[in-house]
Amino acid sequence: KAIPSGTWQNYKKNLVTNTIEIITNNILYNYWWVTVSPGNNQLLLLRSPVSSPSDQFDYANCEMIKCNSDGSNQEVIISDNQYNWFAFGNPHWHPKGDRILMIAQTSNSTTPFYTYTVDVNGNNPELLVDQYSIDANWNRNGDKITFIGIDKAGFVDATSFEVFTANYDYSSNSISSIQQLTSDTTRNHDPCFSPDGSHIAFSASDASLTTADLVSIDITRKNRIPL
Repeated sequence: KAIPSGTWQNYKKNLVTNTIEIITNNILYNYWWVTVSPGNNQLLLLRSPVSSPSDQFDYANCEMIKCNSDGSNQEVIISDNQYNWFAFGNPHWHPKGDRILMIAQTSNSTTPFYTYTVDVNGNNPELLVDQYSIDANWNRNGDKITFIGIDKAGFVDATSFEVFTANYDYSSNSISSIQQLTSDTTRNHDPCFSPDGSHIAFSASDASLTTADLVSIDITRKNRIPL
């Protein structure tokens, strides 16, 4: 939601009183991609300079911020170009609250995105998915992930983006049993597990993102349903 200065800030709304409070209020930055910690006491945010030509979602010019749920004690935990990453984003707390799932593009704009984990201070990056992967997310128990990868047939255009899942081992911080759930003609993005882990919802659009549907599919690769 934009404040009068034209920058993008984060807000919260009390659903009982309908009151709205601002969480961030810094006109030098556009704030975006906010996620709440499992304990509901902290937030992860991304922010990019207000001069950023992409307005928001500028993965190549952003910082990752951790703060209290009211916006206080904002701390940059991953700065722009840290770890020599050209771009990064899409942070998600692990259900245990002590690990972050994210994506990063190494070196330059032509290199693939991969999925990494870092600790809650933005340190100790570890490569988790060593194939092209974006929009990664945990399941409710934190023992599986879902992500968008390239179709096994190879990249043709953005409609080659498909939904994958994998088992996740917390102790070794590793994945196994990668499964491709979709093989279709749509550009797929932002998968997330249902609370019981039996289904995945995702966005399915044309290559240019002109149109998009919300779609559900079960983890056995059956029953694809437009929602």
